Amino acid sequence: MTGEIASPAASNVKSAVLKIIADPDRYTSEVLGLRYAPVGRFPYIVVFDVSDDTLSMLGVLHTARSIEKWRLQRGFRN
Repeated sequence: MTGEIASPAASNVKSAVLKIIADPDRYTSEVLGLRYAPVGRFPYIVVFDVSDDTLSMLGVLHTARSIEKWRLQRGFRN
């Protein structure tokens, strides 16, 4: 069963990343200084940052997790 879920989820993550790359300004939602985009029908978000002319993909986060704790565990600062 995991394989059945993993493939569509991975495909949706890839799709979200490609959409962010194509137009990061499309995603203006922000939490604690980090921008994010939803991952299709799955309860995940792709967290990213744009500073100067650099787009950085920071990770994929389940929406039930605390983005504040996630950010602090990874050493991100505002």
